[in-house]
Amino acid sequence: VTPATEDDLAPRRATLIGGFGRSLETVDGLGGLVANLALYDLPMSELAGYAGRVRAVTPEQIEAAFARHLPVNEASLVIVGDAATFIDAPRSRPAGGGGGGQPPRQTTCATRRSRRMASATRP
Repeated sequence: VTPATEDDLAPRRATLIGGFGRSLETVDGLGGLVANLALYDLPMSELAGYAGRVRAVTPEQIEAAFARHLPVNEASLVIVGDAATFIDAPRSRPAGGGGGGQPPRQTTCATRRSRRMASATRP
């Protein structure tokens, strides 16, 4: 797994800050933000500091948050589609993106059979 870089973060920051700015443009949007501040007992100054806090997030902080909240060794991967076209790549990778560990648990879904059954039950 490749760590995030500042270049990776720039478009995401722009999206978050832009979406926040657009939410301030309507009465409903602003009202929703103010209601959330009241709900969590936060000061109105939180609105003014949002963009600066988003800009201040570092790649290291993101990596730490992911490690804390989404541990790779406990993740499950669900892939929908024809397994014959892609199953070799996930099977060849160890858990954690190459750092050893157990191979991913796999469950195969018989999609072709399901489609045949669905077709057979149609009037």
